[in-house]
Amino acid sequence: VELGKGVFKLGREVNGNISIVTKGEEPGLHVVRVETYNPAGENISYYSFNVVCKKGKGRFSFPLSLNDSAGVWRLKIRDITSGKEKEESFEVIVR
Repeated sequence: VELGKGVFKLGREVNGNISIVTKGEEPGLHVVRVETYNPAGENISYYSFNVVCKKGKGRFSFPLSLNDSAGVWRLKIRDITSGKEKEESFEVIVR
C-alpha cells in the first residue's frame, strides 16, 4: 500500500495505491477490504470500503471531513481471497 503523501489536511482527500504481490505468477483479480480507524482506535465505517485490484493493482480515495480528528489514523487492508492483512498509518493535520 502506498499512500499519497502520508500527511493529509482536514477537508482534503486521502488517496493511495494497492499492489498485490504473488509468488511466481502475475496477480489476477483481487478484492481488498480497507478498514479505516481514527486516532481513538474507532472503526469509521463510512471511510471503510472494498477496492477491486485488476492484475493486482488498485487505487482508492476518500474525503476527510473538516471536523474529523487530527492525529494518526490507521488503515487495515485485507485481501478477501487470501486473508492476508497489512496495516498502514497516515497523519491528519489541521489546515
